[in-house]
Amino acid sequence: MNWTLRPSNTDTSTFSKPQPARQIEARSRARTRRVRVEVVEPGRHYITRSQSQPGLIYHVIKTSHGWTCDCDGYAYTGCCKHVAQVERRSEREGWRFGLVAPR
Repeated sequence: MNWTLRPSNTDTSTFSKPQPARQIEARSRARTRRVRVEVVEPGRHYITRSQSQPGLIYHVIKTSHGWTCDCDGYAYTGCCKHVAQVERRSEREGWRFGLVAPR
């Protein structure tokens, strides 16, 4: 199935694919591409290195609204493989992940 971006009259994008489906795909990409996250502050702040742009580091941070990432994918879609990898890590380590922040 091919999903497309639908233009919007506001500054936020409207997607034809629902957010939960995009989050499931992000988890799959994180696992398949073997995204690695490093702990800065357990359960609150992680960093990961860009796989496509050497030297670039992204921050995955838990805010009062939920988890965010400073990568372009998160800014564009509201989910990304970096946040998904932190969620996968939380499941392995047994701590509560919470929610992804709305963009």
